[in-house]
Amino acid sequence: MADMEHSVCKEYVNLKPFNTLGINATARYLYPLYSEVELPAICQFADQKGLPLMPLGAGSNIVLHSDPDAVVMPILCKDKQITIHDDEVLLTASAGHNWHELVRWTLQHNYYGLENLSLIPGTAGAAPIQNIGAYGVEIKDSLVSVRGYCRLKKQFMLLTGDECEFGYRDSIFKRKLRNTFIITQITLRLSRTFSPNLSYDNLHKAVSHYPHKTLTALMISDTVCTIRKKKLPDPKQLGNVGSFFKNPLVTRQTLDKIRKKYTNAIAYTVNNDFYKLAAGWLIDACGLKGYRKGDAGVFQDQALVLVNYGKATGKEMLALAQFIQQQVFDTFNVLLEVEPCIYPYIIKKIAYTGN
Repeated sequence: MADMEHSVCKEYVNLKPFNTLGINATARYLYPLYSEVELPAICQFADQKGLPLMPLGAGSNIVLHSDPDAVVMPILCKDKQITIHDDEVLLTASAGHNWHELVRWTLQHNYYGLENLSLIPGTAGAAPIQNIGAYGVEIKDSLVSVRGYCRLKKQFMLLTGDECEFGYRDSIFKRKLRNTFIITQITLRLSRTFSPNLSYDNLHKAVSHYPHKTLTALMISDTVCTIRKKKLPDPKQLGNVGSFFKNPLVTRQTLDKIRKKYTNAIAYTVNNDFYKLAAGWLIDACGLKGYRKGDAGVFQDQALVLVNYGKATGKEMLALAQFIQQQVFDTFNVLLEVEPCIYPYIIKKIAYTGN
């Protein structure tokens, strides 16, 4: 088991194998975490060196703008525990679990609720930070609690789902607890009774050929995987971090203005006041699908995905992102927000705010 391994610190380590965008960057220190009991000591090491601590999951949601002068800590803890009460299943999983493998494990054991979240890259510990979501489901729908280490209080804490302050691709871990709370474990509430969530129209259509009584959670998971593979390139073949921009929220007034000129604009109703524009459609409408500058490019099959064709630097990827933001803003008066984390945190410097 990985948790039996002992953490060993190394200096000047290339992080290309540790980020799915495939950026060449060198960490001052690499100090993997195999068990949460070692976490206080690693935090102390970073403090003694006077360097920031940079927790790292699968590296599937990060853009390395420059060499991290930090203690980079890949989280590799992989314990899990199941508690069953009648129909309810509580799954407690360490932060280092590969998310998709964890989802498939639950389905193999007939625990349901995560099937719509199949093939989302990353780890279990990173999932609440982003409040990952897909096809009508978000992790907040099943998350009971998050356990982690508070660097300010120097102690482990347990936060309930409500205390995580989840929003669209957002949580308290991206705001109040940013850089101060390290997730080591999550607990999810699943069910032994399969109840399909087909609220997302594209998924509903994709499984409509199955007779309703024969539809299984595994079928939904397989269908989601097929859809995602058509939209997203395999990071092992073409470096990427999935969706590079969030779908922007706009008012009805803004949507009406856009649809006067672009009748085919794609938007989803959030409530009576706000709508979610499809960021991929906005970029495509600017003629940028397949656009490339050097080795940094917009994926030819999905404009929401930026790709590294081999040797693009983090600076070049962010320059491309800023160019796209500018084009979309000039065309639609809508500001796209970058979704992945940037190291160092410079997102405010690259986001265009208008005149």
